[in-house]
Amino acid sequence: MQVSLRPVTRENYEAVCDLHIPDEQQQFLSLNVYSLLESHYYPETHRPRAIYDGETLVGFIMWSVFTDDSGETEALIFRFMVAHEHQRKGIGRQSLLATIEEIKSLRTVDSVVICYSPGNVVSAKLYASVGFVEKGMEDDGEDMLAVLEFTSDSQ
Repeated sequence: MQVSLRPVTRENYEAVCDLHIPDEQQQFLSLNVYSLLESHYYPETHRPRAIYDGETLVGFIMWSVFTDDSGETEALIFRFMVAHEHQRKGIGRQSLLATIEEIKSLRTVDSVVICYSPGNVVSAKLYASVGFVEKGMEDDGEDMLAVLEFTSDSQ
């Protein structure tokens, strides 16, 4: 397995939009086409990435950087999916780790935040396995909030 993150471009955006997940997972995710449209209108903050295993497109992730009320700079991963036929191969974990490394390379980010449905047990286990710690439900009460703090020696 050779997982990499690549820009979403004119050449691959349609394939990113066509990636599928099982029906039972669709309740947890927004459509990739919506995410790409959103990134078009927020190019200064939204960073969409196509996930590849070798030369095969296998998933999509999008993150953003913002400064919270306390003045700390955080990254928020708010779209993340691996196509159904590529799940359970370790690709999700490898692409999440690659995304964290890309975020760390900015050297201005203090933490990474990720949100997910409390019913999405598979995602919860994945995020915990790479160091995310659940902090409780978001203000709207719909999603669990988990944070990965960067220490000065981890950057």
